[in-house]
Amino acid sequence: SKLGVWMCCGAFYAAMAAPCCYRLQAGLDDKNGSGKWGFIGKYGIFMQFIGLIFESAADAQKATFKAGNRDAWCNVGLWKFFSHPNYLGEVTFWIGTFMGGIGCYTASYQYLISIIGLVFIACVLKSATDSLSAQELRRYGKNEDYLEFRRQRGFLGPFKLIRQPEKQILL
Repeated sequence: SKLGVWMCCGAFYAAMAAPCCYRLQAGLDDKNGSGKWGFIGKYGIFMQFIGLIFESAADAQKATFKAGNRDAWCNVGLWKFFSHPNYLGEVTFWIGTFMGGIGCYTASYQYLISIIGLVFIACVLKSATDSLSAQELRRYGKNEDYLEFRRQRGFLGPFKLIRQPEKQILL
């Protein structure tokens, strides 16, 4: 039922935010210095900041481009290098969130809950990028520049970890 789906999604989103809650609680408790950030915690906050900037810049660039080119494939700014830079920024943000909490986890269940949240957002974003890539292929599949971009770039820009099947590229 819908209630079950809402409850499940709510639990996953709570797991995603759990590292922030653990970090806040550690800062309040701070009896044994567990509220200290450490290198990994500080690096996690830095990653959150970079991810947020990256995602916001990508969204702004695409919105500006689409305002004057509604039906065109966006290939300016960050979009020139990455297939989904806004989602790459979001992934970076959530990895930073996870890392920001690492230094204050005091129990194995905290690691488990935080890992579940990170895996959940990774699955959601993977599904979203796959869906958007399929939509783009249907929409811009006759544009040679777009097809060449897909052959050379992936989610991580020129650093493709997974090669796209030719049937997906050529349609």
